[in-house]
Amino acid sequence: HTFPYTVQAQTLCLVQTLWKDDLEAILENHPDVSKMFEPLKSQDLEAGTTDVLKQLPRQLRMNHLFSLTSMDFILMACKCSDEVYFAPGDELMTRGETCKLGETAMYVVVAGMAGVKLEFGDDVAYLSAGDMVG
Repeated sequence: HTFPYTVQAQTLCLVQTLWKDDLEAILENHPDVSKMFEPLKSQDLEAGTTDVLKQLPRQLRMNHLFSLTSMDFILMACKCSDEVYFAPGDELMTRGETCKLGETAMYVVVAGMAGVKLEFGDDVAYLSAGDMVG
């Protein structure tokens, strides 16, 4: 499979990445929420950054998928994720790139804004704090 869209930073973005292997390890310790993540398994800043990172658990709690999980699960996911900065114009993912189960990260926007662009470059959606893609 390939990505059907490009996700491009509109502003300075702080994004947390979570890899499939790390997510599966967390789910092993939280079997009560494992079923909610089954669909994922089946698919082939500026100043104040430190404060923003402390808000990641709250940002994840706002996401529809993570909203039903325990805070313990969310904290483990935060601990296993990597923070990545994207400058305005940088691409988080590019249309046509290979999307492989277990090799492509899930991205959670912590701060900033990114646009979702289709084939001809038109923004069809925007991602902001708490939104997930990948």
